[in-house]
Amino acid sequence: YENTKSGRVLVYCPESRNDANLRISNEVTIIGTHAFSGCKITGITIPNSISEIQKSAFGGYTTKLTENGADIVISACALKSVRFAGGGIMPLIVGESAFGYEEPKSGEKVNTKTGCTSLATVTFDSTCNVKSLGNRAFSGCPIVSIQLPNSVTALGDRTFADCAKLNSFGFAQSSDIDPTK
Repeated sequence: YENTKSGRVLVYCPESRNDANLRISNEVTIIGTHAFSGCKITGITIPNSISEIQKSAFGGYTTKLTENGADIVISACALKSVRFAGGGIMPLIVGESAFGYEEPKSGEKVNTKTGCTSLATVTFDSTCNVKSLGNRAFSGCPIVSIQLPNSVTALGDRTFADCAKLNSFGFAQSSDIDPTK
């Protein structure tokens, strides 16, 4: 953990961690960039204390750097299910590529785009306070069905891109969500 002006950040989950349903402490307010990359947990509950899931917190990619040819592997974690807990007061922002694949940086050649390739189940408690899902937040995940809560008011570009198994997508009719993104 790291304490910042923005709150308590979970910065790293050891790759050896293999919980079936990890529960994050309610003291944590932010899940940091690449915090769960390579982690072997299969289930997680995002507590209502979380206000931000940063870029690629769970997602990843494999790339080859052009300057020396060395492979850099930023592996996605082994998640199969994610539950967003209800009752939150703070709005939750799910960042770019949080569970999906990350676009390469300039000058990088991507060998493989890997989101959380086992993430099939994403559930939102009816009282959760997720406000937005960032660009490619779940890209490349094998999610079959998703029902967004009423709290979601914004989707980034390609939020569910390359989710080939996604066959059911629901959201509140009163929302301003554009499901074609």
